[in-house]
Amino acid sequence: MELLPVCREIEAALTAAGIRSTLDARALNPPAVWIVPTAADTFTLADDMTVTVDLLLVVGESGTESRNLAALDALLDPVAAALAAFAAFESLAVTMLETAAGPLPAYRLTVKIVT
Repeated sequence: MELLPVCREIEAALTAAGIRSTLDARALNPPAVWIVPTAADTFTLADDMTVTVDLLLVVGESGTESRNLAALDALLDPVAAALAAFAAFESLAVTMLETAAGPLPAYRLTVKIVT
């Protein structure tokens, strides 16, 4: 059971769509997507694996909540389109990502992928 290949597949799909993405929080350069694997379940009958991944869509602070949400929405649509062929979208939450430079607006998009 390996999570990295699934995460790399997400990263490749986002990159192909022109969306910056990374598995390394230190390399996050908003607007971008931080790919965070959160769980893997193996089903022994077919030897399939379901991987749950949180995608943190992060944008720069724009000064107001409405501008932050507009920037996040502008990032969400292309992310959803890039992953629609192989990822099932579970949930979406508004959050703030704490960084050394201060909090950044973010969406936490949880997706499931069956390999």
